Amino acid sequence: MTRISFLNKRDPFNKEKIEKVEESLVDYEDLEIEGEDKKNLIKCEKNIIFHREKVKEHLMSISETLYEAQQVLAKHGNGSFKIWFEKLGLKKDFVYMCLKRYSLYLEYNKENIMLLPDRAVKDLVRLNIEKNSEIILEILDSEKVGEKIKEIKESLSVRPTNFLENNIKNYKIESELKEIEKNILKYKEKILELENQKKYLIEVLQKCPK
Repeated sequence: MTRISFLNKRDPFNKEKIEKVEESLVDYEDLEIEGEDKKNLIKCEKNIIFHREKVKEHLMSISETLYEAQQVLAKHGNGSFKIWFEKLGLKKDFVYMCLKRYSLYLEYNKENIMLLPDRAVKDLVRLNIEKNSEIILEILDSEKVGEKIKEIKESLSVRPTNFLENNIKNYKIESELKEIEKNILKYKEKILELENQKKYLIEVLQKCPK
């Protein structure tokens, strides 16, 4: 089955479309900026949004292409994929980060993966290995992905720590109980031994002439 290319299935966008958007992402009144400076900044804002979208689109296209090339070259082995992308002047870290992004995109269909920092992508890959898909969707749907990842990592790190501490505590209690039981058994044996010794001495004493 032939997979539809990302660029072919994506709704096309253009600069004119962005220019028509009147809503600004910045509160210029709060910054006390107005007049000509405000107009210029809004123009800069729209320009950045346009090129940010282009960066996302280009990175997605590169990632998709690398993924397809890897599928083809995997059949040939002998490190052919690495040889291939190095001939194109691409660095290993960049290539494999693109592949991680694209794999996440294929699974979750969220384009904002393309613009996330590398550190965030690595965290998402780690969560994906642990099959925390609901958490990943929650992160990708949040307005501040970086802060959401930090929040979730902190919440996840609490559970293993408490679990470990509880296990250590339980282990110590169990060890102490075993030691007590061992001592009880030892003392029982000693008491039995003393009881027998006492019984013997009493018998000996009874046999002695008075």
